[in-house]
Amino acid sequence: MAGAGAGGDLDPTVAELGRKFETARSEMSGERREVAVLFADICGSTTISEQLDPEEIGFRVNRLLQELGGAVQHYGGHVDKFIGDAVMALFGAPVAHEDDPDRAVLAALDMLKVVRRHAEGMEAPLRLRIGINLGEVVAGTVGSGQGVQYTVMGDAVNVASRLEHEAVPNTVLVSESLARRLSGRFAVEPLGAVELRGRSEPIRTCRVTGFHAEFRPAAEPRTPFVGRAAELEQLGAFLGEVAAGRGGALVVEAEPGTGKSRLVREALGRAGSELVVLETGFSSIQLPGQRPALAELFRQVVPEAPAGQSAAERALAFLGPEAEAQRAGIEGLAHEADPTAPEGRGAGGEAAAARQERWLALAALLRRAAAERRGVLVWIEDVHWMDEGTQEFLDFLAPRLGEQALGLLLTSRPR
Repeated sequence: MAGAGAGGDLDPTVAELGRKFETARSEMSGERREVAVLFADICGSTTISEQLDPEEIGFRVNRLLQELGGAVQHYGGHVDKFIGDAVMALFGAPVAHEDDPDRAVLAALDMLKVVRRHAEGMEAPLRLRIGINLGEVVAGTVGSGQGVQYTVMGDAVNVASRLEHEAVPNTVLVSESLARRLSGRFAVEPLGAVELRGRSEPIRTCRVTGFHAEFRPAAEPRTPFVGRAAELEQLGAFLGEVAAGRGGALVVEAEPGTGKSRLVREALGRAGSELVVLETGFSSIQLPGQRPALAELFRQVVPEAPAGQSAAERALAFLGPEAEAQRAGIEGLAHEADPTAPEGRGAGGEAAAARQERWLALAALLRRAAAERRGVLVWIEDVHWMDEGTQEFLDFLAPRLGEQALGLLLTSRPR
């Protein structure tokens, strides 16, 4: 029998298989990518198939898989393949976005909603397990002729598949490596280390339990902040000027991933001022429940007391003598922040006029807050994705900052 021992010739079949692996590896080389890999598997389809006609179950499962794939594509992901009643999807290949971890989890949460909707009225339970991992893969095409397919290979794929198997039905289980890269909009529950079949080392995991419609800053790393002395000095001087009543605007511009947000937080922490920080930001995708930026600033600047009053009533009371002149704009902002609130007397007018009323009202609220609360800093993240309406408001506000404790701090990437 031919063998691979010392001095032996390699079995021709094994040698051919080795050549095929090397060919596949060479074809996929040069495409190393960081990718969020998602696996989702439908639970309960076997039980349902016992109760329905084969044609009916085929139609239902196919429609469900199409909608699950649609959730992936909605957030810019790529459906790698359908495996029976499971889906494998990629975020970061073939097209990459800097927020691919967020996109993968948003798609997963939408997929759970799809399954819950399809489960309504069914006697047998229909559920979904989802696992997501972030890691380096090799991406490229495999196969030949008409069977060529774009896919990814690597340990990150295996881990994602194992996470899906470990997930409790109707939950999203993610690796700690992915959880660390999520923005502050997600509720994440650490679960500790999990032993995954086929791996010698356990993987630390988290369960994503929800999504916050309100803007929340991402958790900052606990590592010491080192360097950037010149930038910190410039930011500190700007914050000092705002606190002293000499408002103005500052833009922090740098490439993605260079720590703009952490630089600002470090400067704020070192400033020691009593500035009230109103924070909002933009994303490359439309997030569920996302308020317009101006409506989010309105929500944050309006006092929470007295309880029992609407946001519009509290804002008007806060403005005092200016209230009546700004009523239409206040009511418009309150409705944007909460669509269940009455539209107010400004509704139905010309769009441009209504927009200016909201600008004037928000500017009045910011000025009032700056006077009452020893200074206000409006911090807007990722303005390279800013919408036209916010851009127009900032163009309107910037020349009016003037001699008041009101600052505008923007972060952006180079345009």
